[in-house]
Amino acid sequence: LQPYCLPGGDRAYKVGRGISAPHVKHAPDPSYDEGARQAKLQGTTVLLTIITPEGTTSAISVQRSLGEGLNEKLQPLGHALDQRAVEAVSKWKFEPAKFQGKPVAVVINVEVNFRLY
Repeated sequence: LQPYCLPGGDRAYKVGRGISAPHVKHAPDPSYDEGARQAKLQGTTVLLTIITPEGTTSAISVQRSLGEGLNEKLQPLGHALDQRAVEAVSKWKFEPAKFQGKPVAVVINVEVNFRLY
């Protein structure tokens, strides 16, 4: 199997073809930005991240911003929530992906939902 080379030189595999998916062990929720809370902004940020063989995250980038499609007034609040999502996912811990019983780095999309209850 050939690993994917990502911007910055990181290498990781895609799940499938004998590579098991990583499983979340610890996933603290992101904090809500106060401006976004007051604006009652809700939505989903999609992040691309590498899960290392040690079960930590690295090379986190925003694939789909919560701010996409919002008006000019709300866009900065959406981007603030994107940043909160990145901060939270950087603290997540995983049972790493495996190939032939050995931990390997994989690249996955992570959805972070912001909902007010």
